[in-house]
Amino acid sequence: MTKDERFEEILRGTQAQIRAYIAGLGVSLDYVDDVAQDVFVEFYKNMEKMPGDVEPCRWLKGIARNLSYKHFRRWKQASFHLRESIAELLGKVESRWERLQGEDRALLALHACLKEISEKNRQVIRLRYEEGLTSEAISKAMQVTPSAIRMTLLRVRDWLRTCVTQRVEGEGYA
Repeated sequence: MTKDERFEEILRGTQAQIRAYIAGLGVSLDYVDDVAQDVFVEFYKNMEKMPGDVEPCRWLKGIARNLSYKHFRRWKQASFHLRESIAELLGKVESRWERLQGEDRALLALHACLKEISEKNRQVIRLRYEEGLTSEAISKAMQVTPSAIRMTLLRVRDWLRTCVTQRVEGEGYA
């Protein structure tokens, strides 16, 4: 009998038992066939190492046990790396979400604070930040000196910074 014929005979006689054994070791049913295939490939490569007084099924179960444990180690490592990657991704998403929520709170607070300043100061802020005008251009439009506009912007920005900070820390947006 040739090596290939002997292998096919052993394969036919033990295939169901080896698959059941692998499943019994706890390998997921999705991977039983993969591990069983590896068992029979390993067996075929090393058939000549099997002692003559050992039953092929017993020898195959030893190979199956070793390859199942190898499968568990690989799966555990892959699972660990997957969990680690997911945790890192969730951390980034949560951090981004918190930052966006913080920006939303600050924006709501800014709108509330802007309602509290005088119409003249609101107009200076609007011309500078919405229209993009320089202090000189704003001063001409409002018929005041450029230094008066710069001083107004400095004071209003300082007041708005304080107002927004207090509202965000105190959670008062309205």
